[in-house]
Amino acid sequence: MINKESVVNVLKGIIDPEMGIDVYTLRLIKDLQISEENGVIDLVFRPASSVCPLAFQLTIEIKKGLLALEEVKDVNIKIENYSNAEALNKLLKQIRKER
Repeated sequence: MINKESVVNVLKGIIDPEMGIDVYTLRLIKDLQISEENGVIDLVFRPASSVCPLAFQLTIEIKKGLLALEEVKDVNIKIENYSNAEALNKLLKQIRKER
């Protein structure tokens, strides 16, 4: 069973280097949904700006950090309000949980 507190703790550990604040507190994470039955987390990530130079780095950290939780089988992140969202979404599909 995925514990919401564990998910939030992972997100609070991912710091936006430009702001010095975590992505959860900055409210860059929207629509966080946890499916306990199948071990999947769905969320929307909205970078601080549509041309955020750290969007790729932060999104990859979010996905890898959440996949590191034992109970999590997959993480689906939808990118919004970002100029290069299509390329980033394509990259995210290649990141899988290590067995």
